[in-house]
Amino acid sequence: MAEFSLSMEQKLKQEQVLSTQMIQKMSLLTLPIMDLQQHIKKEMEENPALEINEVDELSSPKFKKIENKEINGYGEQSTDDFDGSKYEGFYHESSNSDDSDRKNQALENTANLSQTLYSYLLDQLLVSKIDQDTYLTAEILLSSLDENGFFTEEPTKLISEDKQDLIEIAIKLIQSFLPSGVGVKDYKESLSLQAKQKGASEEEMEIINKMIFDYLQILRPNKSKELAKKMGISEDDFFVFYNFLKTLNPFPGAPFASGNNSFVVPELSITKNEEGNLELNMNKSNLPKIEISSSFLEIQNSPSTSKDQETSKYISESLNRAKLLISQVNLRYTTLYNTGIALIKTQKDYFLKGEKFLKPLTLKEIAEIVGVHETTISRISKAKWIETDWGIIQMKHLFTQGLTSSDGQENISRNVIKLKISEILKANENKKALSDQKIANKLKEQGIKISRRTVTKYRNELNLDSSYIR
Repeated sequence: MAEFSLSMEQKLKQEQVLSTQMIQKMSLLTLPIMDLQQHIKKEMEENPALEINEVDELSSPKFKKIENKEINGYGEQSTDDFDGSKYEGFYHESSNSDDSDRKNQALENTANLSQTLYSYLLDQLLVSKIDQDTYLTAEILLSSLDENGFFTEEPTKLISEDKQDLIEIAIKLIQSFLPSGVGVKDYKESLSLQAKQKGASEEEMEIINKMIFDYLQILRPNKSKELAKKMGISEDDFFVFYNFLKTLNPFPGAPFASGNNSFVVPELSITKNEEGNLELNMNKSNLPKIEISSSFLEIQNSPSTSKDQETSKYISESLNRAKLLISQVNLRYTTLYNTGIALIKTQKDYFLKGEKFLKPLTLKEIAEIVGVHETTISRISKAKWIETDWGIIQMKHLFTQGLTSSDGQENISRNVIKLKISEILKANENKKALSDQKIANKLKEQGIKISRRTVTKYRNELNLDSSYIR
């Protein structure tokens, strides 16, 4: 048997690139609060134009209320400085190689701030030479990947109808990123993709895919003779393929799982007050109140500084960096605040009554309420946590696709359906194990029409064994 070929070729057309400032802006939107704190600390150490407002720092409560006003059960309050136009225009035409150098430098400066799988993949997307529409499509798809690098939603449901033709291009781009094997439905597809990327031929892929999709659950060395016969190959070839498969990682995102997400700090609190209304509080206790140093401004305006060109340039650059950071932090805060308001509007019943009342919700719906592009909501919802009366949840938990009830009237969140499946199995745990079809039948009795295959899919996502194993 021929050895696996390792040759691969990638070709991407350059049309538009991102500016350094926009790369930094998107990084701040994405960062969880503890990583943002470290970023600000680093900037404070390097830039003398920045200083901390000590008064604000000492007086900050754990969760700072917006002007201490209640959000009237719905959240109609707004911020005067909110400007949706600031969120767009991330792209500019350029053929200057210096731009690319500055862009790579910016990534080097921010790459280690949050080494989650998402941030690692986003870093690679940022330096990909692709057009704007493909970039935005790929970013939305990235935001739907779980900690293993697998899609949590059907990609076609995440992208607007006018961009459906870009999905395949965007997925292929994501699948070309490291770690190998991301951007697929599950671990089996990941193994298959990794094998193909390692150079397996079409003939070899036929055998590999049989091993992965048909026999993986019973793939054991002591079954080599039996399985080799079923696959129509020799026992020696079986071991060649078997040993090759062992070099692949079924869960490519696993090395990132022990990263910075182990310590969770909620940035929003959406809870019910004594009057029974929802209240939004923002957590600013972990972020220092930064501002331009007054003494540094005095140096800039002194006559001696204006005479020294090199000093004047250094001061000017430091001030510009300081102003940019302050505006980015404020923009991040405003975006997060307005997103919280929009979530109160759309998921009011969930915050008041609990998990069973979670409604289907898309990034696009929230983006339309906030007045920004859906990729902005994709960025801000990543690695952000909300304190609720039902515990601390990840913001992305509130975004979920739904199914129509049997009467065709109500859209039901897939998370709610998973909860019902868990409840059905728990209620039946001391009895004969229910098959997936019987679970589907019980859901139908509750007004939820769902296929057996969908039940199987959701049960697997819940890490619940089949009736045969139970």
